[in-house]
Amino acid sequence: MSLVITPSTDGATIRIDVAGDIDLATEPALWDVLEKAVLAEGIDLVVVDLAETTFMDCYGMSALIRGARLAADHGRRLRVVNATGIALIVLRTCGVLAILSD
Repeated sequence: MSLVITPSTDGATIRIDVAGDIDLATEPALWDVLEKAVLAEGIDLVVVDLAETTFMDCYGMSALIRGARLAADHGRRLRVVNATGIALIVLRTCGVLAILSD
């Protein structure tokens, strides 16, 4: 399955809905959107919604962690919500779910 990334802005929050597979082939597209969202003017919070994510491997997890670090470096926050299925398993197993969702 391909990846569909849909960002939307509401005040100082950017919400990024991610549908499909996040893997080696699609991670660069996700990272591009994450980086632009985190660095956008006037943004305090980036929310990444994984409700429709059907697959995620270590490349997807890495992009989310890098996004959270970039956000922290700029005094902003990145949060992951609605992780289910394999995305939830990957984030929990690697011990990063709590860091990305608090």
